[in-house]
Amino acid sequence: QIKSFVLLSPFAVSVYYPLQLFTTLQSPKEIAWIFLFQLAWTVVFFLLSRFIFHKGIRYYTGVSQ
Repeated sequence: QIKSFVLLSPFAVSVYYPLQLFTTLQSPKEIAWIFLFQLAWTVVFFLLSRFIFHKGIRYYTGVSQ
């Protein structure tokens, strides 16, 4: 249970899966899934960062002299 959760986390995408590509033979289908999985996490974090940035800009109050 924990292993499947960890393998779906972004930490596995940034460390485990790239190492798997270099250390073991992967089929082209598995390589495509790894890149697709990395792309999915990239999109998720990009959208999350945009949401947080715009939410922060909305509440930002600058004070100048």
